[in-house]
Amino acid sequence: MNLKPYSFLLCILLAGSLANGEDFYWSGNSSSVTSQNSWTGSVPDLYNSQAENDIWNFDVTGTDPNVNQPNIRLAGMKFGANSGSYTVKGNNPLNFYGFTEGGTRYMLRNDSGLDQTFNNNEVNLYNDLTIDTNAQITFQKHVNFRTSQQQLTVTGTGGITFDSNANVNINSTKFHFANSGTNTVKKHFNSLRELHLSGGGTTTFEQSVTVNNTTTIIENCFTTGIFKDTFNSDKLLVKNGGTAVFTGNNQKNFNQGIELRGGTLLLEKNHIVGENKLNMNGGQLLLNNTSQRLESLTLSANSSLDFGTASGFNEIKFNDVTPNNWDSSSFLTVLGYQYGVDEFEMKTINATQLSQIQFYGNYGAQGEGYYGAVKTLASSGDFYYITPGSFVRYGSLDGINNVPHCGISPVPEPATVGVGGLIGLGALLHLWRRWKSKRAAAVDALA
Repeated sequence: MNLKPYSFLLCILLAGSLANGEDFYWSGNSSSVTSQNSWTGSVPDLYNSQAENDIWNFDVTGTDPNVNQPNIRLAGMKFGANSGSYTVKGNNPLNFYGFTEGGTRYMLRNDSGLDQTFNNNEVNLYNDLTIDTNAQITFQKHVNFRTSQQQLTVTGTGGITFDSNANVNINSTKFHFANSGTNTVKKHFNSLRELHLSGGGTTTFEQSVTVNNTTTIIENCFTTGIFKDTFNSDKLLVKNGGTAVFTGNNQKNFNQGIELRGGTLLLEKNHIVGENKLNMNGGQLLLNNTSQRLESLTLSANSSLDFGTASGFNEIKFNDVTPNNWDSSSFLTVLGYQYGVDEFEMKTINATQLSQIQFYGNYGAQGEGYYGAVKTLASSGDFYYITPGSFVRYGSLDGINNVPHCGISPVPEPATVGVGGLIGLGALLHLWRRWKSKRAAAVDALA
């Protein structure tokens, strides 16, 4: 069949299918989004299906938009370099359907460098959408995810905030925080389909989080998830320089356990981690002067257990240490252990596993270096105490785990780090300083 006569028609149809939407420009001369005076040129379609392709552009400083009519539709919003900081107001909902640029479907793009706020009665999101921002986007009231199992992705150097009054209807949504800024979730985040943190930013969950039947992933340097309340997920995977921080008074539980694959877990309250399975796969666990009890320990790659640098009491117990779950070529290095103060206990451990535990510190006449491990049966007969044994060798802390150093050199002063990032960077800076000082001491000992 000769398609040449139809080529012109095909081009028209193809162009229409790739259209990103129709642009409308806010003048800022009036607040009502339905008023001609509020727009430069024509008013958006607002209500019909065509309105779902409309992009509202803000590139001036002007009056805050007021959603003064119900059921207004739009594709999304763009805040340009010349835009002011706006608060979207009104007692009516806005319905976002998304516009496509460069293969990504956006709800909002904020290039203004200024914060933008949604204070209107309700924001409804349809389809998989992305928020790209170089400042803060705050939702102060209702947010509804209308498409089941849709995904919201956050990118850019800024972040988003779900405020304390922002009731969020999750509807099995997949959340991917791929931004490098600060995200704050002040409401319950329950019935998530997926939770993925990856962009180097700090995301704080101030209330409960529940991820249904999937693995929560925290990955890449400086990416930090801070969980202040109950946290339930099928599994937690922290990898490639990511950090999870458990704080607050409620336990965190994972059906399939926790895997530290070149990632860090920082614990800030006693018994906060729950009796979960722990797979040390090149990661590091920071006790931070707390007492914890876990169900089991698997050693899959060189990993470290850090009791902390303060003089307070640390305790960790493992109910089960199954021999066939330990990689025979890997070591668990214990840092910061205070002999006679801290307690490291295992219910079961054989001689081979014991030989794979090493303590780094000053536990003998040889001074600071690596010491083997010995076990002593507790008076209760239920656990073995694991303590430093004989001196083995001098050496640096290189290779004790697979957590990347993430380029934190020189170490930034606290004043130069945003408040939201202090906790997230804390684990990394703490370990970097420890690594640097111990490495210097080891070099001196070898000299």
